[in-house]
Amino acid sequence: MKNITIRKGTIADFPQFYTYFHKSQSEQFPQYSPLTREFIIERVYKKSLLKKEIKHGDKDVFLAMDGKKVIGCILISPVLSGVSYAFELAVSPAYQRRGIASQLLLIWEQDVRKHNGHSLQLWTSKKDNVPFYNKNKFTTGGVFANGWFGADYTLLYKSLGPAREENYLRAFLKEKKQGL
Repeated sequence: MKNITIRKGTIADFPQFYTYFHKSQSEQFPQYSPLTREFIIERVYKKSLLKKEIKHGDKDVFLAMDGKKVIGCILISPVLSGVSYAFELAVSPAYQRRGIASQLLLIWEQDVRKHNGHSLQLWTSKKDNVPFYNKNKFTTGGVFANGWFGADYTLLYKSLGPAREENYLRAFLKEKKQGL
């Protein structure tokens, strides 16, 4: 990972992020038919909607960069009730097996800790990815057979510590104290 950097993406990064994201969704998910991949890109991750969600903080993205080129990303939810969810994790095939995906998971974990979260959660439809997540200390929670788009999904989660109400309700309690 000599010249690879990992950082939180901003709305200014959106054009480059989305170009990479579109390509990865089109090429790196062979478990879905071409028509399903097209639907995912055009409807589930519709460009205008995804841009709005990132701009308003409804989704966050961390980018793996080789210089100015996006070569990987993790698309996540902000911490809610102590938990953050990863929607997608992808690394360009030419950069795989270099620890980049593990670094993206690590920066996600650090961000969740920073925001007082206690757990990470994701689903994968690639059975071959389960050992990778287990190696990164994710626990397998079960299988959702015939899930989204007819694929079988494995639930994975990582507990970061005990759930504490004073942590996951911190912003709410602060607003309540201020009378908002």
